[in-house]
Amino acid sequence: RKRSNIDGAIDRHLTEFKTLDEHGYLLYSGIMQGLLYAELAEAMRRKPYGAGDLIWMYNDCWPASGWSIVDYYAVPKAAYYGFARTAKPVIASIAKEEGQYRVYLCNDSLEDRAGEITLCLTDTRGQIKWRRHARAKAKANSSQPVFFADAQELDPLFGTDCLLLCDVSESLGGDRALWIPDSIGSLKRPAPQVRVLSRTADSLTLQADSFVLAACMDGEYVFSDNFFPMLPGEQRTVSLRPTLTHRQEELLIYGM
Repeated sequence: RKRSNIDGAIDRHLTEFKTLDEHGYLLYSGIMQGLLYAELAEAMRRKPYGAGDLIWMYNDCWPASGWSIVDYYAVPKAAYYGFARTAKPVIASIAKEEGQYRVYLCNDSLEDRAGEITLCLTDTRGQIKWRRHARAKAKANSSQPVFFADAQELDPLFGTDCLLLCDVSESLGGDRALWIPDSIGSLKRPAPQVRVLSRTADSLTLQADSFVLAACMDGEYVFSDNFFPMLPGEQRTVSLRPTLTHRQEELLIYGM
């Protein structure tokens, strides 16, 4: 049943799963697993009270293909990175509730935070249709909406290639939240293009030439982040280190 759920989710949001080879299926199912875990974790963290989030399962106890997010060799799988973002001390989350788009700041730390948030409605070509900036505070050990936008104002601006995006400043955790009106698969977008601008022994700088739902780095490395969204023209530097079983220097970069 779990397998059929993932297969259906891949079909609806990413690509036709029957066309995938073994490596492709493991990759896409891991990305989909990360998206599902992130969606669940965000929904739970938006609640004003919670006792935490327990997932099954964190790591494999032998080499296997399963629901873990870290494999037997201590290498994070694709799902790890999606879940890790929502496990940071402070995250942003967008929800459509009661005729409003609400930006939540979920702060699980014991310190108050303050900073800037930017909410924009953009298409996948990078054209901004609506944007607002605001100062916001995230009280310690709390979850609360800090910004509101009227759905009656925004809904007419949405096209089949549009999404809401919220960026928060580093003082608020440096997070990015997305909100897509329907399934990811229904979002009209150009072919994803991401390329390497520079590489050192322990870092990699990428640039997206089009909207990328997930910038993917595939190789025998552990990355500071992976499978993250990028806007056209955006650059991102990621640190990397070889895995414990590192044997190949090859590193594949592509976008989804």
